[in-house]
Amino acid sequence: MSTMMGMFPCDFGPGKVTYKGTALGYTRGGIQVSVEVETRPIKIDLLGVPVAEALMGGQIIVSCPFAEPIPEILRSIFPWFSGITIGDDLLELAGTLTVFPAWGPAAGITFADMLPSTRLQSSFATNGERIWSAQFKGYLSHDLGQISFNEAS
Repeated sequence: MSTMMGMFPCDFGPGKVTYKGTALGYTRGGIQVSVEVETRPIKIDLLGVPVAEALMGGQIIVSCPFAEPIPEILRSIFPWFSGITIGDDLLELAGTLTVFPAWGPAAGITFADMLPSTRLQSSFATNGERIWSAQFKGYLSHDLGQISFNEAS
């Protein structure tokens, strides 16, 4: 039986975002990242108590409220606009998401193997701009190598 070890939310604040090399623009309201980790206790027969805890997997969710993107840019990155059908493997369409929080690092933080969620929300306020809210989701591997803090060159 596996258990959810925890969810680690982090508010990255304002910044800009790229997905598969396409600039999606700046955010309004800030970028939010949560990492959910799933573990399983390892028990031995003699004592019946856990002697270790094994990482089973988890997921990364990056939420981005975009202030700039025009619908054409969003259509180019979201898989449901590209002719997918029921039964297609969406993980084959996953790409690299890089966020550039205003506080740094200058080269950004990269999340590998991310996929846009199937929900894209839009909100609009009078005398304000349209905000496009999108989520990107990825799964953790055994070495947690999906997240990297890039070095500025």
